[in-house]
Amino acid sequence: LAPGLLPRSVDHCVVLTADTAVLFDRLAARSGYSKEKISENVDAEIMMVVREEAVERFGDGVVVLQSNGEADLAANVERVLGLLQEGQ
Repeated sequence: LAPGLLPRSVDHCVVLTADTAVLFDRLAARSGYSKEKISENVDAEIMMVVREEAVERFGDGVVVLQSNGEADLAANVERVLGLLQEGQ
C-alpha cells in the first residue's frame, strides 16, 4: 500500500490475491526477481500482509478479489465497475 495514502482520499480499496503456486510462477517468469524476492512475496501472500494492511487502513470495506488467471479477469473487472457505479 502506498505510504501516506489517507482513508478519506479513497472511495474503494481492492486487493487482488492469488494462489501461492500461481504467484510463484508469475514472479519466476519476470526478469529481475531474485529467489529471495519471490520467496518474500509468496510469504507475504501466505500471511495476507497486504490484505491485513488494507483492512487496518481502510476498514471492512476492503474488497478482496481472487486473481489466478484469465478466468478471473472478467469477473474482477465487473466487480470493480460495479463498485465504481455504486459511488455515482
